[in-house]
Amino acid sequence: MKKIIIVIMTMFIFLSGSMQVYASDAIAYGDTGSSAVASNTDSTPQTVISSYTTYIASILTSSNFDSQRYALDYPDLGANGLTTKKQLYTHFMNYGIYEGRTVHSTSRATEAKLKAAYLLPGIVAGASTQAEMVRKVHDWICRNLDYDYTCYAGYLAGNYSVNAESYSYVGAMNNGIAVCQGYAETFALFMNILGIPASVVSGKAYYDGGGSPHSWNEVRCDGVLYCIDCCWDDPTLVDYTGNRVYDPNYLTYEYFMLSPEQMAVSHHKTS
Repeated sequence: MKKIIIVIMTMFIFLSGSMQVYASDAIAYGDTGSSAVASNTDSTPQTVISSYTTYIASILTSSNFDSQRYALDYPDLGANGLTTKKQLYTHFMNYGIYEGRTVHSTSRATEAKLKAAYLLPGIVAGASTQAEMVRKVHDWICRNLDYDYTCYAGYLAGNYSVNAESYSYVGAMNNGIAVCQGYAETFALFMNILGIPASVVSGKAYYDGGGSPHSWNEVRCDGVLYCIDCCWDDPTLVDYTGNRVYDPNYLTYEYFMLSPEQMAVSHHKTS
């Protein structure tokens, strides 16, 4: 379920002289190379850098390691005699990960997790508290994910195979689109890498008098339990003609860091 906000004419967003339809490109990290990670380390808490390197080492295995991509991205390794999958994997685990080299996986799920891990230092750069990290992750998700209306239409029709990845972090991180469960899983994924306890909550959400199945998050920040709904804080803007309007900077904090009691006004938890 997605929250819809009708915008009046004075709120039309014009980019390059024309109204933009709500859309998104897939999220990528490989093109930025190792500098994308290294450039953020000066303002990124050392605990985060340690967390993401440890996390990458824990999810990457010799079987899901994309050795061909690693060799292509770093030809210096082949020039130094490292050509087999075992040699390349060993190099990354022992040296490359600490040198800031990026790596890819042949598994869609692991690739999504790797993208999250590589993006995280830049996302939380400058944060000094858990609360600041949580807000930065919330804002990044709202600005970089788009709601998958095709998947939702399939859901309403009882066809759950339509864009099935959008129900999870796999679609969110690999394709840049998700439904509410994908938003929630992505937030939980980032929190997991940071070591901040968080879970995906399922239930019903109510808006404009109607209720629908929905997913959101609970997070324990600095020892206090809060509720967050990134999906509803990334509202769809609709103009008077019914067209969805794109504005990557439009987000709200209406469902950010609420107490369970506050969240229960509109979100009824079942699991």
